Amino acid sequence: MRRIQVFAPIALLSVCVSATTLAADPPAKPASTTTPSDTAKTDKSAAAEDLFRQAIELMQAGKFAEACPKLEASNKVSWAPGTTINLADCYEKTGRLASAWAKYLEAEPHFRNRNPPDARADIAKQRAEALYPKLSRINITVPANAKVQGLTITRDGDPVDETQWGTGLPVDPGKHVVLVSAPGKKSWKWEAEVGAGGATVSVNVPVLETEEKAPETPVETGMPMQRKIAIGAGAGGVLGLALGGVFGGLTLGKVGDANKTCTQVNGVYQCDAAGAQARDDAKGLSTISTVGFIAGGVLLAGGVVLWLTAPSAGQPSKEKTAARSLWIAPAAGPQITGFSAGGSF
Repeated sequence: MRRIQVFAPIALLSVCVSATTLAADPPAKPASTTTPSDTAKTDKSAAAEDLFRQAIELMQAGKFAEACPKLEASNKVSWAPGTTINLADCYEKTGRLASAWAKYLEAEPHFRNRNPPDARADIAKQRAEALYPKLSRINITVPANAKVQGLTITRDGDPVDETQWGTGLPVDPGKHVVLVSAPGKKSWKWEAEVGAGGATVSVNVPVLETEEKAPETPVETGMPMQRKIAIGAGAGGVLGLALGGVFGGLTLGKVGDANKTCTQVNGVYQCDAAGAQARDDAKGLSTISTVGFIAGGVLLAGGVVLWLTAPSAGQPSKEKTAARSLWIAPAAGPQITGFSAGGSF
């Protein structure tokens, strides 16, 4: 349903048709029964036709750069050979000769296979032949020593098959990018401007460098080290609490001994030599008991935290990716004697 075909007059036209308008494709006959699928197809055809007509108006006004995207969009919605040959003409007017050549070749067999053959088949063929000598090219050469297993080459994101290496690929003038990659190798990138007027640029693919592998994260197969540390910290905590309890009992014993010989007069204790010694011993034992309870409590709590946050067996070790630590330091002052503790988990 492409009713208008626009071409500039060229000497190669040898068919008896107008240089600006070709016969329209016959409109599709309406179906006797309309289904949702038919409605969707009709909507697509209408959208494609509208885009096509907008493009033709732009081309007639000489605005080819604006017309080409509308023809592309029309074909994306509903492909048609009439749109394709006009898109080829539009590309040709904007200097994209390789794209124009490819579109002429794409449209030609669809016109020729009609019964009777459509005259536009010869137009497409003649225009493609006229453009061929003018095409710019990129010639990608891959030496034998650069051919490795899994070698992949792309040009502007499109794969380049091995059969196309060294053949000179038609391209539109402008900037182009060639990317070469292979498993276990560093990628290689080439980019440059390709001129118009049949220019050919050669790309020689080098031997790809071997890619350095990142060190693998160790995986623990037995009990994670963090849990072993947690067990040690917990055992130390239990020992500290036990030590605090033992020295706490000894403290109470010394206090009892001191109370036997010491009396309190006006709020002041008065003791004989044995009682005074017992009181001093009680203070020292009390300090040891307090330190034991504090250290034991901190170690036990730290052991629990380390156990709960440890990775399971078979997971990557976290000691190398996240620092976990537990620290304990003595603390002393006029009013307190003990330990301070902290850590990161």
